[in-house]
Amino acid sequence: MLNEKNKYLGYANLLIHSFAVAHAAVVALFSYFNLPDEVPLTILTVLMIILVVRLYKFPYDLSAVLSLMFCFGGFFLGTKGGELMSNHTTGFWHDYANVIVTFLVTEMVGWVAYLIAKNLHIKQSDN
Repeated sequence: MLNEKNKYLGYANLLIHSFAVAHAAVVALFSYFNLPDEVPLTILTVLMIILVVRLYKFPYDLSAVLSLMFCFGGFFLGTKGGELMSNHTTGFWHDYANVIVTFLVTEMVGWVAYLIAKNLHIKQSDN
């Protein structure tokens, strides 16, 4: 049995990995049809962050602020990371650079949001 600190780890794991796959699928599908993917990726990111941090009853106003910060950060890391990987790789890695980077950035953003919410929850319960 997980202790109180890691009570929601399984849910977070499922949420974050599912959203990372969804982000990657959106990038692959939208790039195949040559469509802009910013709006669906932003919606997915905001939803993922709110769902993950609400596991620990993170306040809605702070969830919105965190979502906004991570959307900007994720956009920057995703676009620059995709460009960097695309420019320095060939073959499969070049063709799927944006999909791979999107998956990795989504994982990173999700786990950082989880850790922030969990650690703030622990600090509040200690007081």
